[in-house]
Amino acid sequence: MLLWLRSKDRRIAKPAQGLVEFALIIPLFLMLLYGLFEVGRAVFMLSAVRNASRDAVRYAGASGTNPSGVERYRDCAGIRDRAKRVSAFVDLSAVNAVEISYDKGP
Repeated sequence: MLLWLRSKDRRIAKPAQGLVEFALIIPLFLMLLYGLFEVGRAVFMLSAVRNASRDAVRYAGASGTNPSGVERYRDCAGIRDRAKRVSAFVDLSAVNAVEISYDKGP
């Protein structure tokens, strides 16, 4: 009889052991999954900002004038508008979100 009780106690303890292991592992798994999503989002935002700056520089580097007669490299509003238009997923609506600077040369 005592042997039967011991074997019954072992069967009951096994599902609880699995539940405890699951409770210990699931927070680590969820943190890893969240970290992967955050790294992916950061890489996506970096790519969006690079594309916006690249397109704004492309606009400023083009020869010619804008429709109002201002040279493109001096058209700061046009450069900002081009950067904001390309970056749909990055909020560049702040006043100083797009900074324009010129190289003075050698």
